This record gives sequence, C-alpha cells and structure tokens, in this order.
Amino acid sequence: MTPAEVVRYWFGDWDDRIELASDDAQIARWWSADPTIDAEIRERFSGVHARVAAGELRAWEEQPVGLLACVLVLDQFSRVLFRGHGDAFAHDTAALQLTRTALQKAWDRDLTPIQRAFLYLPLMHAEDRAAHRRALALYQGLAEEVEELGLARADYYRRVVNYEVRHKEIIDRFGRYPHRNFPLERTSTPEELDFIDRESPF
Repeated sequence: MTPAEVVRYWFGDWDDRIELASDDAQIARWWSADPTIDAEIRERFSGVHARVAAGELRAWEEQPVGLLACVLVLDQFSRVLFRGHGDAFAHDTAALQLTRTALQKAWDRDLTPIQRAFLYLPLMHAEDRAAHRRALALYQGLAEEVEELGLARADYYRRVVNYEVRHKEIIDRFGRYPHRNFPLERTSTPEELDFIDRESPF
C-alpha cells in the first residue's frame, strides 16, 4: 500500500472543472455511510489503518501527499472502521497534529482544492473553539480561491463553508459534540440531551 493508492481511492476521478452530478460516486463514498462502502474500506484499508495508527508509516508524513494519506486514514477511515463506537474518534488528535504540521509547512498549497478540504477536516472535527476559528478561515479562503478560478464545483466549497459554520456553532455552544457523548461514554447535560433529540448527528 502506498500513499498514492489511499489518495486515489478516496478522491477517485473528482474534477473541479466538471459540474458535480447529483449521484456523484465520491460524494456517496464520503458521506453516505453505505454498508457496502464501509465493508470495502474495511477489506482494503484495515491493515494500513493499523500501521498508520501504530506509527509504522511515519515516512509517509515526509511529503504532502503522504501526510494527506495519513490524515485520511486516521480521520476518515477511523470513522468508517469504528462507526458508532468511541474508537471512531480515537485518532482525531493525531490527525489534527498532522494537519497542523502541514499548515506550518504550507504543504496545503501543494494539494488540489478537494484534497485541501479533507486535509482541513481534523480542524472541523476537533472539540476545540480555536481549531474551528482556523477551520472557518481556511475553508472561506479555499472557497474564495475556487470561486476566483471559475471552477465548476465552486458551489461545493461554499457548502463546505456552511457545514463548518454549523459545526463551529455547536462547539461554540457546548465545547464538544453532544452526539459523541454516548459512544464516548460521556454524561450529557440536559441541554445536550435536548439538542441530541432535536438535531441529527453529523
């Protein structure tokens, strides 16, 4: 397994120059929670997930695409492999540190817009208000860049900004994601319980 294989699987034939179809296969892979896709990821990437989580593939972190692959494995594949369990979030801190390293080195500038969107996701997933302030600025900047380039999928990046705004509102309000309380065995406050009853989880 190589970083390029991870990245190629996750992004497929995504092309920001082409209008986004309503049945886009990559959108389904990323956000549908389809049991078939979950099974495919378990079969193909459980081994590499274990190796990245154990720190056995640190060499990947020495260049932008390799670091991005590690972020995808720790941030995205964890959520698939352990869907519904607290372990889904067990590697968020490591993924966030990799994102911060990439930003310190300005490696995000070496990536495509959609790759940058996923590189920034650990900031969105963080239960940390400062991380969300940075995430919002990064996603707004990314959306503006894509807009200025006149790319066909600019609307998708505007939607990502709105998604981060909603996440930030939750963290600003609670300091954490209430829907994670049950899998993480955290006690919910009455206000959080009311929120969980009213709002769908992300």
